[in-house]
Amino acid sequence: MTEVAPPVGRRARREAEIRQLAAGNTPPIQIPYGADRPTHGSHAAGFPAPAPDTNLFTPEAANPAPGSMTGYLPPIVPSAFSTPGPTAPGSPDAGQAPSGRYAPSTPHAAPTGFTVPPPARPSPPPPQAPAPPPQTLGQRPGPGLSAGAARGRHATGWGEGFERVVGWTLLGSLFPGSGMIAAGRRTLGWMIAGFCLVLLVAGVAVLVLTDPVVFVARVLLTHPERLTYVAAAIVLLALLWATHVVATAVWLRRFATLTATQSVLSWILVAVVAGTGVAGAVVQGQSLQLGADTINSIFSRSGTLSTSAKRPDTTKVDPWGNTPRVNVLLIGSDAGADRTGLRTDSLIVASIDTKTGRAVLFSLPRNLEHVPFPEGTPQARDYPNGFYCAQDACMINALWQFGEEHKNQYYKGVKDPGLRATVDGVEQALGLTVDQYAMLDLRGFMQFVDALGGLDLNVSRRIPVGGHRDPRTGIAVGVTSYIEKGRQHLDGYRTLWFARSRSDSDDFERMRRQRCVIGAVTQEIDPQTVALHITSILTAARDNIRTSIPTSDIDAWVTLALRVKRSKVESLAFTDRVITPGNPDFNLIHDKVKQALAKPTSTPSPSASPSASASPSPSATAKHRTTPKPTASTSETGDAVDVANVC
Repeated sequence: MTEVAPPVGRRARREAEIRQLAAGNTPPIQIPYGADRPTHGSHAAGFPAPAPDTNLFTPEAANPAPGSMTGYLPPIVPSAFSTPGPTAPGSPDAGQAPSGRYAPSTPHAAPTGFTVPPPARPSPPPPQAPAPPPQTLGQRPGPGLSAGAARGRHATGWGEGFERVVGWTLLGSLFPGSGMIAAGRRTLGWMIAGFCLVLLVAGVAVLVLTDPVVFVARVLLTHPERLTYVAAAIVLLALLWATHVVATAVWLRRFATLTATQSVLSWILVAVVAGTGVAGAVVQGQSLQLGADTINSIFSRSGTLSTSAKRPDTTKVDPWGNTPRVNVLLIGSDAGADRTGLRTDSLIVASIDTKTGRAVLFSLPRNLEHVPFPEGTPQARDYPNGFYCAQDACMINALWQFGEEHKNQYYKGVKDPGLRATVDGVEQALGLTVDQYAMLDLRGFMQFVDALGGLDLNVSRRIPVGGHRDPRTGIAVGVTSYIEKGRQHLDGYRTLWFARSRSDSDDFERMRRQRCVIGAVTQEIDPQTVALHITSILTAARDNIRTSIPTSDIDAWVTLALRVKRSKVESLAFTDRVITPGNPDFNLIHDKVKQALAKPTSTPSPSASPSASASPSPSATAKHRTTPKPTASTSETGDAVDVANVC
C-alpha cells in the first residue's frame, strides 16, 4: 500500500512545528502580539488546558526559560509559519512523534491522515485606562486624573501653571464669563457673557440714540427715589461680579498645582481685584445716594412761593404750553460769621420765554433804596416812600433781615418772612411777578467753582483779594494779594473775590464782574465736566442751594433748561449809569424791563457795531469760549445784551 504524502497545508506545517518544538530542537522565542496560537479552547484538540491562574500575556509566559514547559504554549517565531525544511536522515527527530506534555491525547503512528485542529486566536486584552502622562510641576498625581472629565468638554488638560490661572482670572474680571469658559464652566460662562453683552448694547444705544444728560435728568433726577434703587443695584451687581471673579479663580485652580508662594499671590490678586471693584461700586452708590439726598434737600416739597405763581402742567406733553413766561429770582446770599442774619449780596431775576428758551437776567444793585412795598399792606402804609431810613441802612439787600425782625408785625403766619419781604421788594422794583426762587450761598459758590475745576475769566484790571475800604480815608486796607490783569484761570476762592471785591471800586463795577462770572459758569458747565466732578458738585449744591421748585415739577424744569441751553441768555443791569440807586425812578425800570422782554431775538451780522440789540454770532461765541472786554455801549446803556458780551 502506497503511503500518502503528508499534507503541506497550514495545519500540516503547524503540526510539524509542534513536533520540533516538543523535541526541543528550536530555542524558545517570543511570539508577536496577535499571531495565531492555541488558547483555552485548544485542549479539545489534544492540548492540555492551562492552569487556572496562568496569565498567557505575561512576559514569563511569552518567554519561558529554555527547556521549561511551564508556559501553556512555548512561543514561536514567524519563521515557524513557513514550510519547514526536510529532516536530515539519521536525525534523532526523524520519524518521531510528539511526546510528553505536547503529545496528542490520542497516539498516532504516523501523521498520515491526521489533522490537527487550528489553534484559536487569543482573546484581546480587556480595555485599560490610558497610562498617565509624565508628571510635571503644576500637575496632580495619577489617582486624581480620573476627575478630569468633570472639567467640561472644552477645558484644557492637567498641568495649568500660575501664569494661566492669573491670566484667565484677570481676563475674566474684565470680560465676565471668559474665565469660566476657560475653566470648563462653559454654559454658565456664556450666560454671564451674554448678560453683560446685553447691558453693553443697552448703554451704547442710550449714548447713540439719546442725549445722556437728558436721559439721566428725565429718568433719574426727576424721581430721586430711583437714584436710591440704582445705587442699590450697582452695589448688588458689584457683589455678584466679585463672586464671579472668586469662583473663576477657584475653578481654574482645581486642575493646577501651585507652589505655596504662587497660591498666596494668586489669592492676593483675587482679593485686590474683587475688593477694588466692590469699593468702587460702593463709592458710586454713595454718589447716587448723595444725588438723591441733594435733590430732596434743594427742591421744595411744599410748593411754590404763592398760590398766584405760575407752574407747569406736568400732565401735558408740553408742560409749559399754557405758561408763556416764568420768572425766577436768583439770590446770592452772604450769611458769614461776621454778619448778623442773612444779607442778599446779589439779586438777579431770570425771565424765561418758555417757548423759545430766551432768558433775560435783570440785576438790581444791592444799595437800591426806596423800594416800594405791595399796595394795601401794612408795610406800604408805614413806609409810604418805600423802604428807606435816614441812616442809608434801608437798602434792598436788608429786606431779608427786615422781614425776620418784623415777622410778628408784618408777616404773621408766613413760613419764611425774610424771603417773603425780599420777593415783595424785587417784584415791586421790576414790575414782575416772581414765580420761583433759587438761593446760593456765596461761600458755597466758592465750593461749586472748585468742583468745576475753576473758571477762565478776562480780568480788565488788577482786582484786590481781601481787604476793605476805610470809611474815614477811603483807602483800601487789608489787601492780601491781587488778581492780575489778563486771561486768568481762577479757583473758587479767587473767583469769589473777583465777584465781590469792592475795596477800590463800587457796587456797580462789582455787578458787572458778577455777570462775568455767570457767563463763565454757563460756558464751563458741560456734561463731561459735571460727570467728572459730580460728587463735589452735589456736595456743594446740597449744603448751599435752596429753591422753591417742587420735586414734582423737576421734569418740566429740565425741559425748560434744555430750551434755554439751545437759545441765548441776555443781561440787563440797573447800574448808576441807568438809574440813581439812592432815588431810583421805578417807572423807568419798569419800562426798561418791558423793552428787554419785547426785544426781537434776531441776531445782527458780525460786521454790525455793538449795540443794545447786538450779540456775537453763535459760532464765534462757541468757538473761542472767551469773554470779550467790556464796553459802555454793550453793558452800561440800560439795554439787554448777550451775557457773553458782558466781560
